Amino acid sequence: LLQGQGRGMHEVVDLLECLNPELLETNRFQTESGDELASQRERWYEQMAKALHASQQWDRLIQICDQGLAHSLHHKTQYFIIYRKAQALRQTGKSEEACALLSSLVAKRFEWWVLMELAQTKWDLGKHRAAIRDACIAFVETKIDSLVAKSLLTISEWILQQGRPRLGDVVAPFVELVWVENGWPIKDALRSRLSALHVSNESDVKDPNILARNIIQELWKVLDEFDPPLTGIVKRFLPNGKAMFLGVEGRGDVYARVYGRKQPQIGDRVLFRLFSSYDRKRDEITDAAIHVHDLH
Repeated sequence: LLQGQGRGMHEVVDLLECLNPELLETNRFQTESGDELASQRERWYEQMAKALHASQQWDRLIQICDQGLAHSLHHKTQYFIIYRKAQALRQTGKSEEACALLSSLVAKRFEWWVLMELAQTKWDLGKHRAAIRDACIAFVETKIDSLVAKSLLTISEWILQQGRPRLGDVVAPFVELVWVENGWPIKDALRSRLSALHVSNESDVKDPNILARNIIQELWKVLDEFDPPLTGIVKRFLPNGKAMFLGVEGRGDVYARVYGRKQPQIGDRVLFRLFSSYDRKRDEITDAAIHVHDLH
């Protein structure tokens, strides 16, 4: 419905309004391969939220999201609906509420696009260092491709405002290459943004894989500057051996997944940074260790 119909999104909303979600099937579907698909009701809320977002009907989007969340939606659909509500809250000036929702989402399940939305919301609030930190975390371990190109452009502009042009020097040629390879026109607005990043010698690199590696390297450098790693000591392991607790001076033990192929040992000193995580056992958001690696 949302693709290839040649209708404006307002018209798509009108079509969806003709259906009463209360009357739609609530059972999820299972394919022959065992995959589970959303129910008719869940798909209605997903499609309506997408159409309302595309047509920038923010107040109506919040209303529909609240209506959907009042039902027992599958956790995957619920995640997406909360994300759309947070986007609408941000657009209506309720950025603090949007931050709270987005923070809870990334703590329960990490998705780069949710964390980037959180970063942009923090930037709106003037929390620039926190925004840059979150944006870097969103992409240091994410595939660098056409899906993330625009977000990388935004991060580069933020960092340039902090007086650090290096990231833009590698992102700008990557974005331009992506647009050319996909046959997308580089319009004046985009050309202006690329030019403002002061592209230097990196513009001679035409291999997207090399540029992607350079981008990751620069993101790690920025992240280490804006959120320097902490030091901890491996204290104990969970019985399954897949997670451990780190002793950190000045605070309680911190949960961390076991890293790398080599099993760490009790007493090993490691570097890490904190990131919000959902403790299912306690049903609460807490801090956990990420980016754990040996202290060399």
